[in-house]
Amino acid sequence: MAAACTQESNAIYMLWNNVVYEYKLAPADEERRLKLHLPARIDSVCPFIVMQGDGFLAHLGSGLMCSVWISLDLSCGCDHLHAFVTTFHIAPLPWDVKVLHSTFRRLDMLPMK
Repeated sequence: MAAACTQESNAIYMLWNNVVYEYKLAPADEERRLKLHLPARIDSVCPFIVMQGDGFLAHLGSGLMCSVWISLDLSCGCDHLHAFVTTFHIAPLPWDVKVLHSTFRRLDMLPMK
């Protein structure tokens, strides 16, 4: 699970199980405690595959985000892990996501078997 906070959207973004979620911050209550709204599903890092893995999420500024998802699923049969790197822009509406660049690479490491 990875998270990034942005001030311009007043939200916290989380990458979990291949999906980016947005948690909007609610105004502070009388006790000056911040609360989070229920999460809104933004989009999948790799929408055509549901897989196990680990990810990183970074806020680059002005609504730009970058996610790195490392798949731990070896079902492709090549005995290597794979990384999905996606840079995207989140508009004020959570479902308005514009993918700027996405790539899929095999990680160069020792075989996993």
